Amino acid sequence: YEGFVNNQMDKGKTLAEAQAYANSVIDNYAAMPEGGYADWVGALFKRGLQQNYDFSAIGGSDNTRFTGSLNYTNQEGVSLNSGFERFSGRLGFNNKYRNFELGMNALISLTDNKATPEDGYYASALYTSRYSLTPSDPIYNKDGSYNTNLPLNGNYNPIYENTVNKYYTQNARTFASIDAGYTFIEGLKLSTTFNVDMAYTKEFRYWSPLSHDGMKDSGDARMGFYQRINFNSNTLLSYVKKIGRHNIDAAAAYEVQSKNTDYAYARATGYGQLVNIDLDNATTPKQTSQSQTHENMVSWVARVNYDYNSRYYVGLSFRRDGSSRLAPGNRWDNFWAVSGSWRAIEEDFMANAKSWLSDLKVRASYGVNGNLPYSLYGFYGTYSTSNSYNGYPALVESTIANPNLSWEKNYAANIGLDFGLFSRINVTFDWYRRYTKDLLMSKTVNNISGFDTIIDNVGEMENKGFELEIMSTNIDRKDFYWTTSINFASNKNRIVKLADVSEYEDGRYIRREGYSYGSLYLREYAGVDPQTGLPQYYTNKKNDDGTVSRDIVNNPNNAFKTIVADIYPWLTGGFINTLQYRQIALSFNFTYSLGGHSYDNVMYATQDDGYSASGNKSVALRERWQQPGDVTDVPRYVSGQQYGGWFNSSRGVHSTDHIRLKNLTLSYSLPHKLLESIKFRSAKIYFSGTNLLTWAKYKEYDPELQGVVYFNVPPLRTYALGIELGF
Repeated sequence: YEGFVNNQMDKGKTLAEAQAYANSVIDNYAAMPEGGYADWVGALFKRGLQQNYDFSAIGGSDNTRFTGSLNYTNQEGVSLNSGFERFSGRLGFNNKYRNFELGMNALISLTDNKATPEDGYYASALYTSRYSLTPSDPIYNKDGSYNTNLPLNGNYNPIYENTVNKYYTQNARTFASIDAGYTFIEGLKLSTTFNVDMAYTKEFRYWSPLSHDGMKDSGDARMGFYQRINFNSNTLLSYVKKIGRHNIDAAAAYEVQSKNTDYAYARATGYGQLVNIDLDNATTPKQTSQSQTHENMVSWVARVNYDYNSRYYVGLSFRRDGSSRLAPGNRWDNFWAVSGSWRAIEEDFMANAKSWLSDLKVRASYGVNGNLPYSLYGFYGTYSTSNSYNGYPALVESTIANPNLSWEKNYAANIGLDFGLFSRINVTFDWYRRYTKDLLMSKTVNNISGFDTIIDNVGEMENKGFELEIMSTNIDRKDFYWTTSINFASNKNRIVKLADVSEYEDGRYIRREGYSYGSLYLREYAGVDPQTGLPQYYTNKKNDDGTVSRDIVNNPNNAFKTIVADIYPWLTGGFINTLQYRQIALSFNFTYSLGGHSYDNVMYATQDDGYSASGNKSVALRERWQQPGDVTDVPRYVSGQQYGGWFNSSRGVHSTDHIRLKNLTLSYSLPHKLLESIKFRSAKIYFSGTNLLTWAKYKEYDPELQGVVYFNVPPLRTYALGIELGF
C-alpha cells in the first residue's frame, strides 16, 4: 500500500489523491481477507519464558569433602510449539589419607527439546513469516478451520502442521570419573584418572495422517537412536622441586582415548489412530538402518618447566600421538613446543622505574600441534553390501582409499609483552603466526572414478595477527569500585599453497592460492542503469594480455565471477565495565566486529527484481528505481522480467560491522548485618540480559551470522530476573 502511495506522489499527486488511487487498486495485489489482515508473525512467534533453579551444597571435614548440586531449567521457545527442559545433578567426593588421595565425580543430565523445522521449510516459522505467507493469506477459514489455500507455501499452513505433527529430541548424558594419587616423597607424585562419558539421544519425527506430509502414507514416523561412549585414561608422574632460587616442574604422562558410537534408525507408515503414535502401531515398516564407529588414540606426553628466582622461565613439552583415523604408516607423529619469558621488572636496573612501572614481562613461544581428518576411516578403501542386484546382495565401492592421508600440522609462533602502569593499568599484547602444512580439505577427483571429492592433505595456509587487552582499575575506594577492560584482535588468513591446482570453487567461495579461505566468489554488481532501471554487472573477463575487462552489461550471464569480499573481519573485540557501589553491582559487555562480510542468500526471494513477485518483500525495495533519472542501487521491480532473478552477485554481499551490548547484569546484595539477623550467608537479587542492543551496518539479519546466510535463526534477546541464596 505504501509503495502505491509513494509511486503516485512521485508523479505529482497529492497525498489524498495517492491514497485514493492505492485504495482503488490494492485488492488486485494484496486483498484484505474478510476477517482482516493476518498476523502470521504474531501467530508463529511468542515471547519465551525461561525458568532456572540451582541448588548446591558443600560439606565434610579436613580430609574428606563432599559436593553436590541440582539444576532445573525450563525454557519456552520463541517459535510455535517449541521448548527446552533440562534436569541435571552432580555429586563429588574427595578424600586424603596420609600420602594417598582418592576422588570421584558423577554427573547426570536429562534434556527434552521440542523443536519446529527451520531454514527454507514450509513449516519453518522464520521462512514462512518472512517470505511465503503474506497478511492477505488468512490463517483460518470462515468456519474456523485452518486455511490451506496457500500456493506459495505449497498449500501448507505452518500453524496447523506444527500443531498436528511432532518433533522432539531427548538426550541423557552421564559422566563419571575416578582419580587416585600417591605421593612417594615430597614433590614426587603418581596419579591416575579414568573417565567414562556416555550420551544417549533419541530423535522422533512424526507427520500425522491429518498433515500434508503424512496424508499420502496415512501417517509417517521416524525414530533415530544415537549412543556415544567415550573412555579416557590418564596416568601422570609429576615432580615439583624448589632448590634455592631454582624451581622445577616436570611431568610424564600416558593417555588412552576410546570413542565408540552406535546409531539406529527406523521408519514406519500407516496409522489407523492418532492416540498412540509409537512405530509399533504403524502398519507398514519402511526402513531400518544401523551403524557403528570406533576410534582410538594413544599419547605419550612429557613436559619440563623451569624458572629462576621468578624472573627467567623456560618450558619444554613433547608428545607423540597415534590415531586410528590414519593408516598404520602415518598413524604416529611427534608434536612439541618451547617457550620462555623474562620478567624484566625484577632486574636491579629497573628499580628506579617501579614507581610508575608496576610490571614488565616479555614472552615467546614456538611449537607444532596436529589436527586429524574429520572422517574416521578416510584412509580406507571401503565397499558397501547394503545394495542389491536382481534381489541379491551386491558390492558397491563407497569410499576411495587414501593410504597417504596424514596429520595436519600447525606451526605456531607467538611473541608477547605484559606491562603495568601505576598498579592500575595492565596491558597484554601478543603477536602470532600460525602456519599450517598438510592442510586437510576435500580435494576434487576425476569423476570417472565415480566420486567427486576425497579428503586429503592438499596444501598450506597461514594465519597471523595480534591480540591486545588493556585492563584498568579506574576507581578503587571503600564504597565504590570501577574496572574497565577493552580488547582488540586482528587475524589475516591466506591460502599459501594447494595441491594439484591453484584454485577451486566451493559453493559461493573460491579456495585460491594467495587469498583468504573465506573469499566470496560472485559476479560483481555495477549498480542500476539510471535510464532503464536494469541491474548492471562488470564483465571481469580476462583478456589474452592478462588484463581484466570492466565493461558493464545487463545480462548477468555475460559477467564472470571474481573475488568480491572476505567473510572474515579484520578487527574484533569487546569492552567490559564492572562497577560496584556498596551492595549494588553493575557489569556490561559490548562486543564489536569490523571488516567482515556475509552473503544474503534470502535476497533472491525478498529483494528480487520480479523473479518471485508473489512472496513477501523487504522494505529495502522502497528504494527501487521507478523512473528515468533515479539514482539507486535497487533495480526496477517488474514481475517476470528477463533478468529479475538473483544471479549470485555482489549485490547480496553485506558488511557484518556491528557493535552489540552482549551482556548486562545489575544486582543488589543484602548487607551483612541483615544477613546475620536472618541466618543467611549471602543473598542477592539480580537482573541480566543478553543481546540487548545492536548497532549494525546491515539490518536485514543478525550481524553475527557469517558466510552464506539463509533463514538462520538469530541469537535471541533474553531477560532474566533471579535470586541467589547462600546458607
